[in-house]
Amino acid sequence: MELQAVLGIPSTNGDGLSFGDGSPFTTLFVSDRFSTYTRIESTRDYLNFSGGNVGIGESVTFLFLITDSGQNDPFYLLQTPNKIDVVPVPATLALFGLGLAGLAMRRRRA
Repeated sequence: MELQAVLGIPSTNGDGLSFGDGSPFTTLFVSDRFSTYTRIESTRDYLNFSGGNVGIGESVTFLFLITDSGQNDPFYLLQTPNKIDVVPVPATLALFGLGLAGLAMRRRRA
């Protein structure tokens, strides 16, 4: 699940939204179908429950805390697929740039 102050834009540390950041109640986050959870707050406010399944036609219950010290009105809670934040390595970006430059040079010669 992902918190967003603006729909379609991941929540940042500066918007005041979090999954109970600084609260002693974050250890009480539970689900009746999933055994574990992970909080991601470095790149966005994301809560991932894992270790379980929900079959077709079945339901699931989650208990967690959302805090909003920024008075966001409204804010959004989205169910999103599991995703991994990937930070491009500078060498990868350099190789990509060299490849584009090579393609441009080849096109000029043709």
